[in-house]
Parts: sequence; C-alpha cells; structure tokens
Amino acid sequence: MDVVAPMGGGPLRAELDPTVGQIDLAKRHAATSPLALARVVAERQPALLAVPREVVWVGRLALWLARSKAPLVVLTGEVKADLAAIRAAAPRSG
Repeated sequence: MDVVAPMGGGPLRAELDPTVGQIDLAKRHAATSPLALARVVAERQPALLAVPREVVWVGRLALWLARSKAPLVVLTGEVKADLAAIRAAAPRSG
C-alpha cells in the first residue's frame, strides 16, 4: 500500500505504519495535482484512492483521467475515523 500526497503530506501520513510507502507528488497545492495524481493512479492501479474532503474534485478528476475503477474514500481530517474508512473500503483478499 502507498500513500500519495502533495508536498509534506499531513497528520495522517505521520500516523502511518513505516511499511506503508509514501509518494510525494512534488506539488504545493491540490489544484495543481490532478494530472500528477492521475499518472500515479494509472501506473500503480491502486485498490482505492483516499483524499481530503476539501479536494474531492482532485481525486474524482484523477480517477476519471486515469480511467480507474478504484473507489474514492473521502477523508475528514479525523485520523482514527479516516483510517477506519480506508480499512472499510479496502478490498479483502482471501
């Protein structure tokens, strides 16, 4: 599993297990991130895409540009709730 974020990330990234990969989009603002995010989505084909609620449009646009069927998880900024939402949306293997 990888986490993709604009420069620096946020509180969720700080709480992640060290085994989770972190990809920095090298973008200062979410508004400049859709194309970079779409490239990452197309290349890595993630099981899901989680984005902060303030930039849901970036996630939707990136999924559309990448022609991805990955579910979109909207993050609230509450770390425990966000991690629970990601776990709930993650596909189960087995």
